[in-house]
Amino acid sequence: MVAEIDGRIAGFAAVVQMERKAELDGLFVDPEFSRQGIGSALVAEAVHESRRQGFSLTVIASPEAQVFYEKCGFTVEGDTETRFGPALIMSR
Repeated sequence: MVAEIDGRIAGFAAVVQMERKAELDGLFVDPEFSRQGIGSALVAEAVHESRRQGFSLTVIASPEAQVFYEKCGFTVEGDTETRFGPALIMSR
């Protein structure tokens, strides 16, 4: 999914589907457009599209992103280790 403002890409979200689940694999908002609700809108669209296809949505999030994803309706299901360090498994 891509968010555009005045013909410019403001951000994107990537969802990967495997087996019977979907994972938010990437979320980026151009810093110029940060704190304008673009990230939340992209996540909402990712959730909607995943549910439309019969999937719940999971994200492997850094602990620093926990509050953001909780505001988007995700809950912590557990924790894991990634190549970037500790992370949270969150779902909605």
